[in-house]
Amino acid sequence: MQVKEAFIRGDSALFLKTFTADGCILAPNAPSLCGQQGLVRFYQNTRKAGIGDTQFTSLGLYGQTADYVTEQGVFEVFDPAGHSINKGKMLNIWKKTAQGWRIFRQMLNFDAPMPAPGPSK
Repeated sequence: MQVKEAFIRGDSALFLKTFTADGCILAPNAPSLCGQQGLVRFYQNTRKAGIGDTQFTSLGLYGQTADYVTEQGVFEVFDPAGHSINKGKMLNIWKKTAQGWRIFRQMLNFDAPMPAPGPSK
């Protein structure tokens, strides 16, 4: 998945290609971050929090129409050394665009509070 590759490579442009231009991320304990600037801010903040890799697993698709489908799934985030930081659940609303299916809305919720980032190196 592009999100995984974006985190491994540190590539915000690849991360943006996963979303529609007007996409939004609804992360826990944070305001909605929308549009290209909001999505880049989420990506940068996530990287600063020590996330260097992700794993998303789809559990099912619901309500598919010609233009939208909702995906339920789970995810896990890892530090750059590959150690698990946290797990959670997600809902994605995918939208069909001229470039293919892209995430229009993504809601994330962790199963436990995120640990405080370690000291800067």
